[in-house]
Amino acid sequence: MIAKSRYLLYLSVGLFLNNTSYAARLTEPGISVSGNGTHWFKVCSTCPDDGSSASDSKGGNGYPTATTEFNDIYSWFAEGSLTGAQSLPILKAYAKTDIPNTIGYVSATATAQGLQAYHYAGTESQTYTITFSVSGLLSGDTTESITAGMNVWGGIFDPYAELPGSMLGGDFVNAHADPLVNSTALNESRAISFDLAPGQDFFITSYITASAFWADGSDIAGTADAAHSMTAQFTAGDSTMLNTLTTSVPLPPSAWLLLSGIAFLTFSPNKNRKDSKI
Repeated sequence: MIAKSRYLLYLSVGLFLNNTSYAARLTEPGISVSGNGTHWFKVCSTCPDDGSSASDSKGGNGYPTATTEFNDIYSWFAEGSLTGAQSLPILKAYAKTDIPNTIGYVSATATAQGLQAYHYAGTESQTYTITFSVSGLLSGDTTESITAGMNVWGGIFDPYAELPGSMLGGDFVNAHADPLVNSTALNESRAISFDLAPGQDFFITSYITASAFWADGSDIAGTADAAHSMTAQFTAGDSTMLNTLTTSVPLPPSAWLLLSGIAFLTFSPNKNRKDSKI
């Protein structure tokens, strides 16, 4: 059982890294959304190649809400907000591909992610549980998917590291469309339990990604609709003892050394520099 739990934890981390790899990683509490689409086609098998692509991102550090969308032969929508007493995320994502009258492929992906930081003000150790729920609708085939997850990190948060902190807990939902039915409903929840020591800071990262893909001769055009939203709430532990950290997330010593070096190179006088004249 312990080995299985550890495997699921590692898998949750892997999905977090994969689903947020192309989007700018948040370094402070906030919401970030992004989307991209690609359309490559040939009108006939001997015609010149043609195509289109588009991408966009909004939000970032300090943004409590953000939205992006695009509508064409590929469509996407992503939205996120930090709401409620504990500023927990509500994330939405939508991706759709249409069938062009061409030879080629169409793809679309949308991702919403959130980061929140907390300080546990309790004087005794306590176990907390956070539960997140994902609802959506899938149509097409197995290339249409919705992936959502949440991870809880302790220690000093390092957004530039592969693993941004010490993992306290995590879980995920991953679903694909069924080509044998018109649509597949998604309505799943996951609970993450973790222990906090007195005065401990911790961080919660969350994400949801909707993906759709079509290729001529092999796939069914479809939709990954998670715009119904991903929500979360603390379901165990005294949530009144949790204070959100709205200031910058503390940087690890390695990051401060890097920034100090950059500052030295930028502002230190150069005795060998000569004024240039035009």
